[in-house]
Amino acid sequence: MTAAAHHTGDLMTLDQFLALPVDNAHRYELADGELRVNARPVQAHLRAARRLANQLDDQLPAGLEAAVEPDVIVKNTPKGRVRIPDLVVARQEWADERRLTASEVLLAVEIISPGSWREDLIVKPVEYAEAGIPHLWVISLTDGPITLAPYRLVEGDRHYQQHKPVNGTVLLDLPWPLGLDLDSLTAPR
Repeated sequence: MTAAAHHTGDLMTLDQFLALPVDNAHRYELADGELRVNARPVQAHLRAARRLANQLDDQLPAGLEAAVEPDVIVKNTPKGRVRIPDLVVARQEWADERRLTASEVLLAVEIISPGSWREDLIVKPVEYAEAGIPHLWVISLTDGPITLAPYRLVEGDRHYQQHKPVNGTVLLDLPWPLGLDLDSLTAPR
């Protein structure tokens, strides 16, 4: 997310949200029946997500891929909750070609932008953990070197254990090893 969400004040059901037409000009999320309209990410944010997806796709096992900005149903109730992580790792074949369910997501990635830190650091980790997403990475592109804070779901507890943030060239386990060059996410080509 790149800026604070605009809250329409309109309440809708998950079914109504899922019936909305495709709109590539806006990013819509649903939070317990409340429709939120989010700003599109800025260039550095988009570049980082795309480059991270490329690094992941080069290393993921067959049948898995990185997807940028998919809709993910994180709470399947009448009022529901649908979020748009900046990137996810999931199977290449989705049950629904327009969106994923949380159970299909192996990793969610949020890239912090001005105006989104509260959602990305406080709200979304709780929601993703409650939805059972096994891994979360929160990436910061500002205030020094690019950092990645890895979170891992605690088995049977529906909350994350946060591990020490990393930067530079790193090796992470997801549970297969992944080597990442975080500095290259925004560096000139």
